[in-house]
Amino acid sequence: MKKFYSALLITFLIIGCSKDDTINEIEEEEEIVNLAPNNFDIEIVNISHDGATINWNEAVDPESDIVTYDIYLNQALVIENITELTYQFNDLQELTNYSGKVIAKDTNNNETTITFTFQTEKYYLKYLKRYDYGQVNYGTVGYAPGSPYSMIKSDGQNYIVAGKSAFPNGNGYRFFVSKIDYDGNELWKKFYDYQVGDSWRFKIGKTSTGFILAGHHHVLNLDNEGNVLWYKKIESYDIADGSAEIQSVKQDAQGNIFLVGGRGSEDPQVQQEAVLTKLNNSGEIIWEKVFKSSFRSFFNDLIIDSSDQLIILGSAETSGTTMEEYIQGPSSVEQIDFWVIKTNNEGEKIWENTFGDGKYDFPNQIISTSDNSFVVVGYGASLFKIDNSGNLVWSNTVLSTYNPTFSISETSDNGFVTTGKFDFGNYGALAISKYDSNGNLEWEKSYQESFNYLSGYSILVEDDGGYRIAGSSSKNYYYNDEKPYLLIFKTDPLGNHE
Repeated sequence: MKKFYSALLITFLIIGCSKDDTINEIEEEEEIVNLAPNNFDIEIVNISHDGATINWNEAVDPESDIVTYDIYLNQALVIENITELTYQFNDLQELTNYSGKVIAKDTNNNETTITFTFQTEKYYLKYLKRYDYGQVNYGTVGYAPGSPYSMIKSDGQNYIVAGKSAFPNGNGYRFFVSKIDYDGNELWKKFYDYQVGDSWRFKIGKTSTGFILAGHHHVLNLDNEGNVLWYKKIESYDIADGSAEIQSVKQDAQGNIFLVGGRGSEDPQVQQEAVLTKLNNSGEIIWEKVFKSSFRSFFNDLIIDSSDQLIILGSAETSGTTMEEYIQGPSSVEQIDFWVIKTNNEGEKIWENTFGDGKYDFPNQIISTSDNSFVVVGYGASLFKIDNSGNLVWSNTVLSTYNPTFSISETSDNGFVTTGKFDFGNYGALAISKYDSNGNLEWEKSYQESFNYLSGYSILVEDDGGYRIAGSSSKNYYYNDEKPYLLIFKTDPLGNHE
């Protein structure tokens, strides 16, 4: 009997040990389960009209396995088994929504998937192109210095740029006109050997047969290929007075041509007078009118409205300074303000007004706006809007960080974009600024190059919402292949050209 119980006890012990071993084996098998890589984050950067870049941080594997990545875009496998943490998509379509995923895999094919989405941007043609001002046969450079003062849209998607360029012998400056297409290709460049002296602003405008170019004391009527149809010298500006020059020109609906500018006055009590001249379409002078609002007056720009009335921008001394005070004291005795005059087609004044903020104001350009008002830019108060009766609507006296502003255009959102320059140290940067419809600064950008003076002279708004800027690049000394350049920037709506 004792033997039977002993055998039974041993049997139970053996069975118990077998069950414990089985449990341990199961537990050991459960502990060996291999885990997928950890989650990770994806960042989408550098989105353009035809590409985008995705970056992600490393998906760490719990067992320290090697992790590779597969990239899918719109459910299609793009690339697999890469170890890099970035990938660039190319050849995409503009304004298109894309979705995709990054799959992190370990060596046991355990996977972790993270999805992403993005939309490509609208395509904008963007570039910076450079053009020389012609050659010179003096000195060591071989290329002429110059400045592009005016740019207008021509036929189709072409543009006309006018400015001054040094004569080949270095004896002063002459006119140049270039025709440039939408993509920045220069179609032609022509030079006109009329001395423009130290003129610092002049304009080119469109006519029914081509273009009208005016500056210093010259007026040139050009056809669409830049050939001279007729030339007129305005004798009243050809005087021994360094301030005498024509600064702007426009043609009305009847073909009459209007010039504005200023010169020294024969009146002993007047230092400078503003001048408005009317020519017929053959260049013959119909009349010339002088405006002497004060001790110093000058006209800088004009526009002609749909009724062939003239809105003229200029500057005037407004503190009542006399010639005696001017001779005896410093120039700071003068208070120069913006001056806007509206006249009829015969030069008879309809209204006038002055605008300033206590600074010495220098006007540069006036434009008409979509709500039948006018906006002015320049130095000093720099940016202000007036209604059709000459009343101030708003004025922004604290603009961007640069001075001066040379050109302005209205944007599609009824705001404004300007260009000019920003001086820093011994050099300068070309500046572009965007303002809302009330003249508040939204953003600004500056383009600069080491040891160069850059300046923007004219800006136009393109049909795609971007901007076209005519500017210049120059420096004190040129080495090897360096030379002065006419610059054309084509930007997107945020002012980017790259």
